[in-house]
Amino acid sequence: MKELLRTKTFLVWILPALLIGLTGILFGYYYESNDDVAITQVMRGQAAPGPVGNLHLYFHGLSFLLAALYKIAPLVPWFGITLYLLLYSSLVLLYHVLFEVLQPRMSALAMGSCFALLYWFAWQETALLMNFTRLPVLLVGSGVLFAAHRGGKWSALGIGMVAVVLGWCIRPSAGILGLVAAIPGAWWLSRFRAVVPVLSAGGLMVMGSVLISSSYTPVEKTYRRLDVWKASYSDFLLYQTKPVTKADSLGILSVQHWSLGDSTVVNEQLFQRVFHFDQDIFVRQTILHKAFASFYVLRDYYALLVLFPMAVGLWLSWNKKWLQNWEFWLAQIAFTALLLVLTIAMKLPLRVASPLLSVWTAGIVIYIAQRSLGPLRLPAVWRWALYAILPLFSYKLWRDSREYKLSQAQNEAYLKQIYALAQHKTLVSAGVEWAYEMLSPFTTYELSDKPVVTLMSWLTLEPSLVELRNQLTGTRDFEESLKRLAVKPGVIWIIRDEYAAYLRRYTHMHRPQSSVVLEPTLQRVIAANPEFARVYTVRLRPRQPEKQVVKANNTADLSDEKSTHAQ
Repeated sequence: MKELLRTKTFLVWILPALLIGLTGILFGYYYESNDDVAITQVMRGQAAPGPVGNLHLYFHGLSFLLAALYKIAPLVPWFGITLYLLLYSSLVLLYHVLFEVLQPRMSALAMGSCFALLYWFAWQETALLMNFTRLPVLLVGSGVLFAAHRGGKWSALGIGMVAVVLGWCIRPSAGILGLVAAIPGAWWLSRFRAVVPVLSAGGLMVMGSVLISSSYTPVEKTYRRLDVWKASYSDFLLYQTKPVTKADSLGILSVQHWSLGDSTVVNEQLFQRVFHFDQDIFVRQTILHKAFASFYVLRDYYALLVLFPMAVGLWLSWNKKWLQNWEFWLAQIAFTALLLVLTIAMKLPLRVASPLLSVWTAGIVIYIAQRSLGPLRLPAVWRWALYAILPLFSYKLWRDSREYKLSQAQNEAYLKQIYALAQHKTLVSAGVEWAYEMLSPFTTYELSDKPVVTLMSWLTLEPSLVELRNQLTGTRDFEESLKRLAVKPGVIWIIRDEYAAYLRRYTHMHRPQSSVVLEPTLQRVIAANPEFARVYTVRLRPRQPEKQVVKANNTADLSDEKSTHAQ
């Protein structure tokens, strides 16, 4: 009994930490996208009047705790620490289930090998390329499986539902996907007893949605609807545009440049009036484009996870058990349909595909363990195939991680240059977020020791950014606040070339009766990468006739292009 307890403690509690640590030692840790660092900047109060405890769309409840921690110790990477603790928790829950399923059938060494391989092929990418959207799928999926395996125990149900609630709070829509992906595994674990944890998880999500929606202020409701509109157009390619007026054209231009902070330009009326779903274009062009993009994602990143259920299916067919395993085939068809729906709706990004396939693979392992250990017993042909695949897969990870490491070093060097330039100054930023990708989750990045005014990203819809501009300039009006920042001492503008051109057009088109407009002029190139923002001098100048402005914009764009090639 003591030996069994020691084995369980090592495999369930210690092995996940060792595996996550091994990923960092061999490959490093990176943020997959710029979203996580951008959210951290708001929570810390770097891009807001102070630490923000309510992000409105994500981290419901958790953001209050993180903001409080950042207020106590602003340089500690609380956000990254929290994400990796939650990743570890999801692995502990899953390994607990697999241990109890496999322990009567396999030796401790065989179980450890199974756990390590499952992590290496299915779970490791989340540790390598962290993104907050991945965690809800893994947490909810592992929580439901944990509760289902011990369907008759209220303590297990409680622990599982805590994981479900945490995952849902981080990002509700991703939590729903985690629940859907875990349903087959839960059914295979406990049959009809799985109804209780599945319905409990669904009920908690519905209750949470009702509670959150009913507590939204009008500003928060508008923020939420605009975020859906923006994502549907920019990320999911669901809408086409039909501008009628100059104001419509300016609104479309603003959305395309992720400049969403001016509510007089980007608002619900704009989306309702100008953005529309074109069925003909969607069917003939968009679906095909998304299908190819999703195919390349699955081929380049998850080929082994896609082939795994196929290999299991071949084994079942070889043993002439396919009729007895109709549940397996039905589940694979359902999951394929889910991937197709997500492909049509979302293009199946990495941060959604990876955790979904992770939970799904865990469910297949559970199915095999519950029915027959055939594929897990690894006859000679399977064993040698695994010996060949493992080093090849590990080499691919190592090669990719070298690229990630190089990008991280370049981006960190760029941000250090920005801090050196913006120290003791108010930074107006548009496009600095491009350098947030591949940064370390365990480092806190400073752009300035004073507030940062963000002009370009999905977070420009965040209400706290309006309060920051009001605090710095004395006005909540977007255009007027920029004009006051242009003449305010101690302000530095670091913006992308495309945004500089947009800013000229925006101030010329927005209020034609205004006598002055903003004039950005390139002052300094910080990095050779043309995607990175540069230092601009932004001044006020008298308004010119429209033809002269268009000519000036073209000249400025040409000079920017020349300076880019010169680098």
